[in-house]
Parts: sequence; C-alpha cells; structure tokens
Amino acid sequence: MRRSADSTTCAVLASTPLIRGCDTDGGRSEKPDLAANAKALLDAYAKGDKPAVMALIDPNIRLYGSDVAEIYSGREGAGKMFDMDTRLWGGAAHFGDLRAISECRSGDLATLFFDVPLRVASRPERVVRFATLWRYSDGAWRLIQSANMVPTVGQSAEALLEKGPYGDAGLGRRQPLSEVQVLKVETD
Repeated sequence: MRRSADSTTCAVLASTPLIRGCDTDGGRSEKPDLAANAKALLDAYAKGDKPAVMALIDPNIRLYGSDVAEIYSGREGAGKMFDMDTRLWGGAAHFGDLRAISECRSGDLATLFFDVPLRVASRPERVVRFATLWRYSDGAWRLIQSANMVPTVGQSAEALLEKGPYGDAGLGRRQPLSEVQVLKVETD
C-alpha cells in the first residue's frame, strides 16, 4: 500500500521531538537560516520568479491558500497557484519583513510560523499568517507544506466577549433579532 506524502509527513512528525516541545537537533548552525529562506521564497513569489520558487519547494508539496477552495499538491499544483496569484497581482506585490516568527527544528524537518505584511499595488496592506513545514535536503531547505490565512482584527474571542452577547461592548442592551420590531417607512 502506497502512503501519501501527507500521511508520511504526519507519521515522521509524530515520532520527532517537535511534538514534545520544540527540541533542536544541535546542528542548527550548520544549516541555512530558515526564516531567510522563507523570505527569499516569498520575494521570488511576489516578483513572479517561478524558477526560483520551484527551486525552493519539495516535489510533493501541499499548499493550503487563504480560500477554502485553494488546496494544491505537487509542483503542478504549486505552479497553478503561483500562476493565478501572479496574474491577480499583476506584478505589483511586495512582502514585508517576517514577524511573530516561531521556528522549531528536529533533524531535517522544521516548522516555521510567521506573519508577513503584503501590499499589492495601491491596495491597503494586509497581514498574511503562514504555518509552514520544511525539509532539509541536498544542502537546502525546501517547503513541503504551507497554510496561510489573512487574520482578522478585533474578532478574537476576548474582543468579542468584551462586546457582550449582542456586540455592544456593554454599552446597553441590544435586542436580539427575534425581538426587533420592523418599522414601515413610507416615502413621498
């Protein structure tokens, strides 16, 4: 029975110290800076440099985009996602510096979670949150899994609870929809 890359990756991760608290492998200084590698991949992606992007990903990559319909596998899927994003962005995308970085390594596997600002042309800047899994092979880190999303602002559980059950920040009782009376407004 052939196992998918996803189940193999999960089986490998389950047996590594990553699950037990983010132990490092002691060989960290011998391997390239993972955050710099991720930034190089994002910069190449934004510039539309497909060969550079493809050189930094694993052939069995699995990508989860910010839309529920965006799930891609392998180099062909990664190429399709890349082509659609570069077409959508029209060459006007720019990723800023990585922040809120969390990195865990074990052997030749590493996770890297981070937020990064994205600006496309004159549109407002948005923060994109990435959760990534990398494999070190042939002297380089290669992306094997990535999930991204655009996080909300002011929609955390804490922020919503502070607003009260009706989203009113405790400033007065709003009526639930079932109690609202509809007023008919007539115009001339």
